[in-house]
Amino acid sequence: MKIKLTSVSIEDYDKALKFYTEVLGFVQKRDIPLGDGARWITVVSPEEPDCTELLLEPNASYPAMKTLKESLVNGLYLSGQGAPGFYAPEGTDPSADLTGWAYVPRPGTVAVDPLLGRIAFPRGQRPLEGVWVSYQYGFSADMGGGEYNRPLRQPAGAQVYHVGPDGYAAISAALAQWYADQPKDAVIELDKSGVYGGQLSV
Repeated sequence: MKIKLTSVSIEDYDKALKFYTEVLGFVQKRDIPLGDGARWITVVSPEEPDCTELLLEPNASYPAMKTLKESLVNGLYLSGQGAPGFYAPEGTDPSADLTGWAYVPRPGTVAVDPLLGRIAFPRGQRPLEGVWVSYQYGFSADMGGGEYNRPLRQPAGAQVYHVGPDGYAAISAALAQWYADQPKDAVIELDKSGVYGGQLSV
């Protein structure tokens, strides 16, 4: 199994791109305008540019992400007990608020702020061999990762070709019918999450 694309939540395209390329050392692979200010931006490891792409997804304002943030704030900053699903290894302080980097970790501990994605070490205890961090997050939705409005913009009266259990079995079949019908405007709609194989020629 290979993961070709995963995403990380961001608030601003340009700031995130600058951080991931100039600070973390990723290289930009794609920057595709999607309309209405939206962009499809991915970065990759310079050592493996053809492997997993990291999508910079501006979903910080989506309801699902807002709920996640609130649960982190309530669970971490207010109670100091940690949030559900957050694992804090022994010797870490998972209740640290590293806003403005004002918090000073206790000697012998590592401060972790999962809300801001920051880690702080006590003065004089900087690791000599660097820091390795791994994380993952996910949602229960089949795709898209959140219950937010996804407006579908298409011309009025467009011919819709459905691909799924009650429509065409493959995207290529729907595309072939589109070419045969030659409507002025058309949309191919995937009715169900799944894997749709085949080769397309557009």
